[in-house]
Amino acid sequence: MSSAGQEFAEALYSGNSLEGEEEPIDLDEPLPKWALKMLSMVPTTTTPADVFSASERIEVRIENDERSWERFYAFTIDPTSFRIQQDMTFQKVLDESAPFRVQPWSGQLAPRGGSPNLCDPSKPYSDSDVLEIVCTSSTSKDFWLVVGTEADQWYYRIEK
Repeated sequence: MSSAGQEFAEALYSGNSLEGEEEPIDLDEPLPKWALKMLSMVPTTTTPADVFSASERIEVRIENDERSWERFYAFTIDPTSFRIQQDMTFQKVLDESAPFRVQPWSGQLAPRGGSPNLCDPSKPYSDSDVLEIVCTSSTSKDFWLVVGTEADQWYYRIEK
């Protein structure tokens, strides 16, 4: 079981709910090793389906294909000025001066196919999420949207 899956199981066992009330992430905590690896693997080329124009409203749907709960993180980065450090924290990656914001930048995906919500059967847990990328200022550089779980990573270039 992944660490995120184990955290979820422990939260359920202890009675905590992750639906809309996830424990906040300490922004000064180091990124998990798998997230550091994900950030260090930004590709140099993409297929046409992986490129978005910065002038358009961008929505990206991600889906968990694993049989376990998976935490995801999503960041926009400028690969020309972004340098990976071993002590990289969430705060360092969530650059306030970046021209793009991604919402949500973190979340929990249910196992493949979704999962019933025993507390409220009308609100099952989803194995997917839609991320919205908003341009907050103009830029002369291309950026990358980097999204991933411990098992899967997705990379999208955002052209200026």
